[in-house]
Amino acid sequence: SVRCIMWPRQFVEFGHLVQPDEIVMIRGRVDRRGGEDCNIIVNEMIPLEEIDEHYTTGMIVRLDEQEHGMEMIAQLREVTRAYPGTATLQCMVQLRDGTKITMKSQKQRIEINQELRSRLDELLGAGNIKLITQAPKVQNNDRRAYAV
Repeated sequence: SVRCIMWPRQFVEFGHLVQPDEIVMIRGRVDRRGGEDCNIIVNEMIPLEEIDEHYTTGMIVRLDEQEHGMEMIAQLREVTRAYPGTATLQCMVQLRDGTKITMKSQKQRIEINQELRSRLDELLGAGNIKLITQAPKVQNNDRRAYAV
């Protein structure tokens, strides 16, 4: 357990997220001035349900030729067209012989949100989408702390 410190400016912006038993991601600076104990000086708090929006850069959709059939590609395109955005869309096709082919859409970019994910789960079944994420970037070579 680590003590987190929020200065007044951060408290105005993120204080509403400080709730008992609430899980959030904290971005801040490690402060070791207190001796052996360390603190995190909070710069940003992100609710768990918003982490995908902040750090997701794309989505891989898995199509299994045996399970879904190749005609599913057209249905997948219709669903994803309804969610234009900036995230990359990749399709991993698993053929009957076990060969896997991954293709990145050159033109279509998507907005990844819970509604799109739910529609894809309904269309393909659960477990056929994977989010492409990137870790938060460290700025100015500072030691940063990320805690959930």
